[in-house]
Amino acid sequence: MNASSAPALVSYYFVETPIRKKKIFKTRNTLFYSVWGVVLFVSVGLWGSFYYEIGNKKYPSYINSTSIPYKSYEPDNYFLINESWELQKEISGIPIFTVSNVEKDRGTLFPMNSKKEKLLVVGNSHSVDFYNVLFFSNKIKKQFELARFGIQIQNINKEFYSTPNYKAADVIALCSLMNMKDLKVLKEIIKKLNEDGKRVFVCQNIFSWMKRSNYTKLDRLVIKGALNGKNEISLSNEINSIYTDEYINRQFMTSERKKVFEYMEKLLIELLNELEFKILNRMDYVCNNQNCEIVSANVEKYFFDGGHHTLSGARHFGKRIDENGIADIIIAQ
Repeated sequence: MNASSAPALVSYYFVETPIRKKKIFKTRNTLFYSVWGVVLFVSVGLWGSFYYEIGNKKYPSYINSTSIPYKSYEPDNYFLINESWELQKEISGIPIFTVSNVEKDRGTLFPMNSKKEKLLVVGNSHSVDFYNVLFFSNKIKKQFELARFGIQIQNINKEFYSTPNYKAADVIALCSLMNMKDLKVLKEIIKKLNEDGKRVFVCQNIFSWMKRSNYTKLDRLVIKGALNGKNEISLSNEINSIYTDEYINRQFMTSERKKVFEYMEKLLIELLNELEFKILNRMDYVCNNQNCEIVSANVEKYFFDGGHHTLSGARHFGKRIDENGIADIIIAQ
C-alpha cells in the first residue's frame, strides 16, 4: 500500500462513510473516529475536500489515480444504478427504481402498427435488467417489440390482465427476484397465461453475490488488486474466478435467499409437468462454459450489486444471448 492510499482508505471508513450514512456525531465513538480520521488525513498533508473531480464526475475520496489505474472501472455504484434505468426512464418517464404503479404501464407501450411479435417482461427491478439484455440483443429486437410492466409477481391481478400491454403481448416473460409469496401464486398465474394463449417464460432467480452499497465486495476486490499492482487481465480473471466458484458452490448472500433459490428450482421442474412454459436461467448468459463474468477483461463492472446489471453488463449479455442460443430459444417458443 503506498503512502497516499492508506490515508485515503482511512478517510473513507472513518470520515466519508459516516457522513454518507448521516451518522456522524450521533455517537461518541463515531465522533472520536471521525475526528481521528481528519487529524490523520491532515497530518500527512493530504487534506482537501472529501471528493475530487475526474472529468465531470465526483468520486469518493478513497479513489485516486494512483490506487485505481483501471480506466474502465467505475467506482460509483449509484451512478451505475441510475444509468441502468435510463431506458425505462426514457420509455415510461419513471423515476429510478420505480418497480410498480407506473401509469404508462397501464397505457399502450407497444407500437400497434408493428408486424413484429410483442414480448412483455413482467416483474420487479430485475425485469428492468432482463428488458435491457433483450433490448441489446439484435436477434430479439429483429423479432419482437419489447415492453416492460413493473409489478411484484404476487400482485398480478385482474387489473394487470385487463391492460392493453398484456392483451397485445404474444410472449410474457415473468422475470423478477421472487420470494415465497410470489412462488405461492406462480402456478395460477402461469395457468392463466396459458389459458389466454400467451407463450410463457419464467426467469429463475439470479445468483445474488453482494449487497448494494457504494463500496461493495466487488469494489474491495478491485481496490485490493490495484494496491497489489495487478494488471487488468489478471485482476479480471481473479474476480470472475471467485464469483464463479461461489456461484457453483451455492455461497449465497443469505440463507433465506438460498432457500428461495433452491425451492424455486424444484417448483419450476414440477410445474413443467402440468403447464406450458419454459424456464430461463439468467446465469446461462452470465456464465460461459462455467466461467461466469461479473467484470469485463478490463475490469468494467457488469453488475452494480448482487443481481442487477449495469448498462454495460446488459449490452454485453445482450450480445451473449445472440451467440449462445438463448435468443433463439425465446424466438422459437
